[in-house]
Amino acid sequence: TLDGFSAFQEWGGSGATGRQLLVMGPWTHNDLFSRQAGALTYPANAALDPIDLLLPWYEATLRDEPSAIADWPVVRAYVMGAVGEPGAPGNVWVGLDRWPPRAATRELFLTADGGLGAAAPGEGELPLVSDPGHPVYTLGGANLSPDLIVDGRPMGDGPQDQRPIEARDDVAVFQTEPLSEPLPVVGPVRCVLWLVPDTADLDLAVRLTDVYPDGRSMLVLDGLQRARMRCADDRECLLTPGVPVEVTVELWSTAIVFNAGHRIRIAVSGSNWPRFELNPNDGGDLNIPASPVVAHPVLRFGPAHPSRLELPVLTALR
Repeated sequence: TLDGFSAFQEWGGSGATGRQLLVMGPWTHNDLFSRQAGALTYPANAALDPIDLLLPWYEATLRDEPSAIADWPVVRAYVMGAVGEPGAPGNVWVGLDRWPPRAATRELFLTADGGLGAAAPGEGELPLVSDPGHPVYTLGGANLSPDLIVDGRPMGDGPQDQRPIEARDDVAVFQTEPLSEPLPVVGPVRCVLWLVPDTADLDLAVRLTDVYPDGRSMLVLDGLQRARMRCADDRECLLTPGVPVEVTVELWSTAIVFNAGHRIRIAVSGSNWPRFELNPNDGGDLNIPASPVVAHPVLRFGPAHPSRLELPVLTALR
């Protein structure tokens, strides 16, 4: 949806360019326009009445009364903040002139001992296991069926506490120190990972979470990259076992202020199922059933292999 908005707004035909409006709230699919999102309940201002959006829009577009939306910003986005922390920054609607907004990229580098920080680390590595027969299960996120029973419990949607996932032996966790000041992240997020594979294909799944002082690791974004599709959407480029490779995992977009005292955490695994289909890892034809192969990639870190999280940081909210 966000890519569609940007494409029509910037490169559409004469009747479309510059005429798109975007409203983006903290909602899940099943709780649209609500203040409830997964396990978090946002302040009352997060809820909107869709009629307040639709009627002025129809008046402007169907009745040719543009004054009905003349004062609307191009983008109206809810910037999430910490829930249950009085005075926490965020939890406000902001007006933007484009999406994504102009932001500075903040790089946080992964380290072999589970760190995530601004300083580039020394060379290091960390083994990872991806077993399609024992997948890392989905817990929250952009799911349409939150009541689906997965691993003996509802899959859930939206922000859910990821600690049950992060406790697994086949999940690598990296986190910052507690933040000394709030960090507003607004726009697309990506994670760049260097690894040495031992199979012709594999998946890399990344979860980004906001870690509260009480230990809750609340999901913000998740994404997955199939290695064979890392070069383009229209062709495959299989891995060469033993050869280091860079894989970028797009986590899509968010608008959130990580509050002071919170940590930013990412969890890396070989699956996030059933949100994303399983990869047999063998590099064969995905349309033909195959015997799954357990992959043992090795994550790399350091100046020559800068595995990192890239965050779009706004200098100020307005």
